[in-house]
Amino acid sequence: MKCAKFSCPNPNCRSVFELKIKLHRHLRHCDMKPKFMCPYCDYMSKFKADTQRHIRAKHKKWCVYVIDIERNTVYNKGPITYPRKRFKKLAKFPCPNSNCRSAFGYKANLQKHLRYCCQKPRFKCPYCHYGSKRKTDIKRHIHSKHKNRYVYIIDIVRNVIC
Repeated sequence: MKCAKFSCPNPNCRSVFELKIKLHRHLRHCDMKPKFMCPYCDYMSKFKADTQRHIRAKHKKWCVYVIDIERNTVYNKGPITYPRKRFKKLAKFPCPNSNCRSAFGYKANLQKHLRYCCQKPRFKCPYCHYGSKRKTDIKRHIHSKHKNRYVYIIDIVRNVIC
């Protein structure tokens, strides 16, 4: 017995489905303009999860948040992934930085966020202008960019060598 094939009617799409319900699900998103945008590059997607996955893969050292183009809203990727205004009751610990829209359900997560995401780079490479919020990033940088060099880090805040 042969299965019926259901083709997408969109001339720009070549998708074919064996089940009519899958075609209907596909039609909800086919030919839809991208709705979510990466804050670090020109990447855009129809789905928030795809944009978050892109940020984790391509912008590893940056905070994961997504811009909803249609609603002009920012979504952060923390313990709670809704816009701040929608979860004020759930997110008891908002970031005090006025430029940051992150909020957290646990104080420990806010404290971790404050140590890294909302700070200027604290550590500096002794051989070039590269800076980072984490010592491990500087060590990795020295091993890859300044091979056979002594590994030490400059702490800009304390003005000491680590």
